Amino acid sequence: MLQQLEKAENEVIISSYREKMDYTVVMVPINKIVPNPLNPRKNEGLRTDEMQEILDKRGWEEPLTAYEKGTRYVLLAGHRRTFAARDFNKKKENQHKLITHIPVYVVDAPANEQEELDRIASLQSGRVNWSQLDWAKYVYQKWESWGKPPIRSFAKHFESLSYNQVRMYITVLDYYPMKEIENDLEKEDVSMGTLEALVDWIRQLQNVHPAVVKEFDENLIRKQMLKKVKNKKVKRDILRNKEFIKQATPEQIGDFLSDPELVLEDYMDSLGISKKSTDFNGSLIKLGKTKGFLEKEFKPKNEKERLSGIAKLTELVEQAQFTLKRLEAQKGTLPGAENIEVGTNELTTTTN
Repeated sequence: MLQQLEKAENEVIISSYREKMDYTVVMVPINKIVPNPLNPRKNEGLRTDEMQEILDKRGWEEPLTAYEKGTRYVLLAGHRRTFAARDFNKKKENQHKLITHIPVYVVDAPANEQEELDRIASLQSGRVNWSQLDWAKYVYQKWESWGKPPIRSFAKHFESLSYNQVRMYITVLDYYPMKEIENDLEKEDVSMGTLEALVDWIRQLQNVHPAVVKEFDENLIRKQMLKKVKNKKVKRDILRNKEFIKQATPEQIGDFLSDPELVLEDYMDSLGISKKSTDFNGSLIKLGKTKGFLEKEFKPKNEKERLSGIAKLTELVEQAQFTLKRLEAQKGTLPGAENIEVGTNELTTTTN
């Protein structure tokens, strides 16, 4: 936490930033930082409480980006962090630990308004040209360097990534050797989402049929299933389904793993295995699909449909509130509650 920094302390912090990054970083008084009037973001207060918690506990992990204008510094990136810092200083409980200075990466002033808009957009989008693999490497390396903390809390340090994205990147790179997936990801022969589903599928296979995994060897299964995914023999949705693992015999699973040409969905049909999920995980998947439908497709064409939609959604909301209260009331009463870390909620089910 940056507090009432003396000149000597400022120099130490500036020096540490310069050792890591080849640019000028200056500790700027907070009242000398000016929000950019061209900033397209309207809501600077988004996730302010989370940012304030990070600032309070970890300090400024990265500088803001700004250019000099007279005695002031006009922001190109870092508007939300600046808002969070100023709001932090307004709270009575923080008066003994005010944020007085902020590290700022000082860059050349834009040549014109169009350039300024372009630079704001580029900086705020955060590594705009990065591929999923680039992001995955960055996230995973940072997670490793922090000692592999709980993913839920770690994900809060990324403004431009959701918890599900951070979890997906970590899950995949913590399981697959980079040499096995890097080329396929770069060529887009596979996706991060499919690889995450495959990791979960193999883990489920290990739980339900450990003898099969022992017989084939997990490394062989991993490579064989990755090859099936690349060759379009296995799709992400059927991996998330899990019904094949639950309903097939060990011999049938062995036959599937042994034949690289077998398509999982077709093989399930030939065995008479239903693809309908009947467990709690299946219910969560259906709930996620409902969420996606409501977000993208639920669009009335006339006033009658609009009113009917309101009535039906009101009914759904009431049912959801009732179910939510019932689930909350079950806290601590279900098997495995003692193994869940409080505050992390490390669920592996993907519902969107």
